Amino acid sequence: MKRLYRLGLSGMLGLALSAGAALVAGPAEAASVSCQPSTAAPADSFPGNTVVADNFESGSLSSYGVVTQGTGTAAVSSTLAHDGACSAYLHATIDSGSISNMSVPLPAGAAHAYAAGWFNITTAGVAGNDVPYFRFFSGATRIMDIFRYNSTANFVLRVTAPDGTFSYTTMVSTVALNSWHHIAIDVHANGSATAAQVWFDDKSVYSSTTLNVAATSLSSVMLGSEHPTQQADIYVDDLIVKNQPASSSYSFTDVTSSYPFYKEITWAADAGITTGWVMPDNSRQFRPLESISREAMAAFIYRYMGSPAYTPPATPKFPDVPTNSPFYKEVSWLAAQGITTGYNDGPNGTATFHPQGTVNRDAMAAFIYRLNGSPAVSATSNFKDVPSNYPFYKEISWLASNNITTGWALPDGTTEFRPLAPVARDATAAFLYRTNAKYPRP
Repeated sequence: MKRLYRLGLSGMLGLALSAGAALVAGPAEAASVSCQPSTAAPADSFPGNTVVADNFESGSLSSYGVVTQGTGTAAVSSTLAHDGACSAYLHATIDSGSISNMSVPLPAGAAHAYAAGWFNITTAGVAGNDVPYFRFFSGATRIMDIFRYNSTANFVLRVTAPDGTFSYTTMVSTVALNSWHHIAIDVHANGSATAAQVWFDDKSVYSSTTLNVAATSLSSVMLGSEHPTQQADIYVDDLIVKNQPASSSYSFTDVTSSYPFYKEITWAADAGITTGWVMPDNSRQFRPLESISREAMAAFIYRYMGSPAYTPPATPKFPDVPTNSPFYKEVSWLAAQGITTGYNDGPNGTATFHPQGTVNRDAMAAFIYRLNGSPAVSATSNFKDVPSNYPFYKEISWLASNNITTGWALPDGTTEFRPLAPVARDATAAFLYRTNAKYPRP
């Protein structure tokens, strides 16, 4: 379920900062708690550099930016814990100005962060409001958050678009109070190609690589009430926050350093062209030998070009790529740029895209050739299986003349291009890597 609401950024920030002069920032601890400081810190296999790994058995919140106001309190508590004896306790009431939150600052320039923790909400607030889990900020702007909506008990993702519009997605229908739930979210801020994945009790409930936010960096992760009227009693345990440096790629378990296209796949991950698949144990796979689909190819090319600003049409060009398709924007952009024309096999002579179809090597040559402006071609093909009357002869010849493809060498000294063979994901990374070497991307 998705809904759109509009709130100007100044209004949104006003909610968080209207009483800023009265805020009291600093650590707050319970007067007397009985924790287990020898307990090992929590661990998580999700890739990245650990910023926080805290079971709160130290009895302190001194490493956080703690903000309380009015009747709000933030403390370490031994009343409830998921593991060990202690947890963080954030308490806010319905009283005017009551606020309680704690923030984890991220390294300067961070664009990619992951947060996970165990949450037990024992008291929720008034209908029409929410109890936050994690909120991601870029400076003073909240770009994304996940929360329990009081009116319905839904688990909801909210994303702030560049114009201040909020989009809401319900991910889980009911979140019970007075029970522990493991909540995790991975966010990669990248403007109109922002990516996010959310897990609830270790099950992936949401994933997108096409969210549109104003930010390309992240500054902090907040837990607790950001502004008044967010009444709640929240216990948090085994909190983990990680940062994936912008210059570092994902580590794919199925692409080792000895893999033939390791460099190219690593480059594609560094460039934000691919994120792969997150597995149940939080490792990632690239699946290098899988054939790439046409819609995935559209996404790869769109990200390769820097995810340019683009508003897709209200009416789809291709009837088999409706407006609610996961890659509608990318496919529409590809068509608008003249990179794809689709197939003339639709009803009444309309074109279709075949989004789930595989991309053959000749089609890949055409995509890359058009991506680079369809330049004049004087070179000829030396591939024995691409004669001069082949439909994509010009495009394949151009690809070879720019060393973007070499084909397969045969025992008799000739080479083949194998134009109708499906393109694997590792070869896609290699094609784009070589294209970038010759014609650097934006």
